[in-house]
Amino acid sequence: LRKLGRLPYPLLRSKGERSFRRISWDEALERIAAKIRSIDPKQLAFYLTARGITNEVYYAAAKAARFIGTNNIDNASRICHSPSKTALKRSVGIGASSCNYKDWIGTDVLIFWGSVAANNQPVSTKYMYAAKRRGTKIIVINPYREPAMEGYWIPSIAESALFGTKLADDFYQVNIGGDIAFMHGVMKHWFEMEEEQPGSAIDHDFVREHANGFQELRTHVMGQQWGLLEKSSGLTKERMREFAQLLAGAKSGVFVWSMGLTQHRFGTDNISQVANLALLRGFLGREHCGLMPIRGHSGVQGSGEMGADPFSLPGGEFKGDDIGRIEQVWGFELPRWQGDIVGVSLENTQLPDDHERRLKVFYTSGGNFLETMPDPEFVRECLEAVDL
Repeated sequence: LRKLGRLPYPLLRSKGERSFRRISWDEALERIAAKIRSIDPKQLAFYLTARGITNEVYYAAAKAARFIGTNNIDNASRICHSPSKTALKRSVGIGASSCNYKDWIGTDVLIFWGSVAANNQPVSTKYMYAAKRRGTKIIVINPYREPAMEGYWIPSIAESALFGTKLADDFYQVNIGGDIAFMHGVMKHWFEMEEEQPGSAIDHDFVREHANGFQELRTHVMGQQWGLLEKSSGLTKERMREFAQLLAGAKSGVFVWSMGLTQHRFGTDNISQVANLALLRGFLGREHCGLMPIRGHSGVQGSGEMGADPFSLPGGEFKGDDIGRIEQVWGFELPRWQGDIVGVSLENTQLPDDHERRLKVFYTSGGNFLETMPDPEFVRECLEAVDL
């Protein structure tokens, strides 16, 4: 079917019909527009996945949704990296990666945290290869000792394609959900190293100029017991010291993470602590340093930045001064009610027909909810209940 190419024209299947039939673009667009005109905007929802979608498309979708009058717009990125965006905004003022792949090549240490980039972002392996050639140490922090991060056959490099490349220098098999305990163990070692030799672990100039809350963090971390940190993290005090000393001796470092850190109810706090590690060492704002929430799709980061979710507007949040700023730029009033995330929008198909939030029109660009959502039978029921 893929070899037949894309569908060249709109197809329609009405209720009771067994197959699709061809219709004109004019009829397709008029059917969609007429249906949207006939419903409450709260009964309309948009969903966009990242693959092949650019920032401009996210921006246009976010603007169109609000112009039509709905705040029910969501995207794949929010589900995956919402904790990253929230924590990074809170900790360092940006919601996206602070560096790029080029910064891997030449950094002292490259840390993959809850991320199996060799499997999920295989193009990144050639950058890992180049980094290894420049002397970078690659560390993996993951409950599972992932074989793909241990050794990989990088197809774009002949030598590696034939003989394979050892990627990871060390694995720290942290307990599932034990990452904050591990990070606090590392920080506790740093604070203890500082007591013995000031400046041996923390970049005090950077912290003084660019961070706040240092004493509160130190008090909090130093108040924790090693026994609890070991039990929670699943790693010994000695292993935590090894990692602490590695980072303390590094002049540069890049932290890369993915779903292993975000998909927890405390995912935002996980990312805040990674940011704290980077801030304490001054691994921000210069070459070969940074915080990188690595994405599954090439275009996914832009969705939240462009306002394609219920809590965002382009370059800001859906509240306060940001609403007024965007209304001035766009020239129309935004709906003020809280939009729904996609899971709630789908559940809203089960509301009574006359309910103001009963989902009647669902505009989805990509996304296979029968594969990606829990309880596929219920999801099928929801999708079948949508009018259009």
